[in-house]
Amino acid sequence: MLTIARYDGIKGAVREELAVIKKVGSTFLVAILLVAMLLASGGCGRNGGTPPINPADKQQVTITLYFADQQAQHVIPEDRVVKQGTESTAELVVRELMAGPVDPYLHRTIPAGVQLLSVEVNEGIAYVNFSRELQENLAGGSASEMMMIESLLYSLTELEEVNKVQILIAGARQEVLAGHVSIMEPFARHGIKTYPIFLDAQRARYLQERVEDGQETWRLDPVEVAKRDGRMLGFTGADDFELVTLTPKSGSSGTAEAMVRATHGGQSYLLQLIQPVSADGIWMLNGIQEEV
Repeated sequence: MLTIARYDGIKGAVREELAVIKKVGSTFLVAILLVAMLLASGGCGRNGGTPPINPADKQQVTITLYFADQQAQHVIPEDRVVKQGTESTAELVVRELMAGPVDPYLHRTIPAGVQLLSVEVNEGIAYVNFSRELQENLAGGSASEMMMIESLLYSLTELEEVNKVQILIAGARQEVLAGHVSIMEPFARHGIKTYPIFLDAQRARYLQERVEDGQETWRLDPVEVAKRDGRMLGFTGADDFELVTLTPKSGSSGTAEAMVRATHGGQSYLLQLIQPVSADGIWMLNGIQEEV
């Protein structure tokens, strides 16, 4: 028969056991939490490890890339918003340039199969190191070589830290790119181009459709078009642009015509723009002349 004294003793022992269990359980729980925290932090121990970069944390940047027109006369600017990881902006620009244009009426200038070995910027010069396939796969003669050089030069010199571009092949300077144009020395932009501008009718219709879809509506403003597309002629965001004349329909071009004055380095130029698709449509560059 269980006596009261014996019952009280058993009850006390049970209380002591429960207290021990609770204490051990709490300690065990704390230990588990500590281990979990260490694992979540990437095991920051003697090696000073850091957690991996989440692709969603990459910042978005806007870059300007230049691709060849249909006639290989000019390189046309294409603004692009991309995500940047740990690579430098200069490297990002070259890799996006190698990926080719989004605009179906522009043309890539760096052939397929080329590897980018490195991009380094030192004292304003971007040293871009390509694999030998750049020389082997670049076809089309001197025009293709110039388009490749200009697209790379214009794209990289959009960055504040880049003034010149030196092309390297497998880590070394070469006499010529693919048999025609010398690449021994760094390239720099040289003034404003005043030679004829090729106006691609198919591309004009494509751009008009984009505007009608609500994209790039700035193409309806001749001054804004002169600013943005004028970059292919060598103008920059620091240059001044003003509307000089706006004619509803010109006898020379058969469309509405606008003249925009652009001032670069103290010299003024007149940019001619027309509306190649419709009277209320987009504006496109059609010519340039130095203003006397």
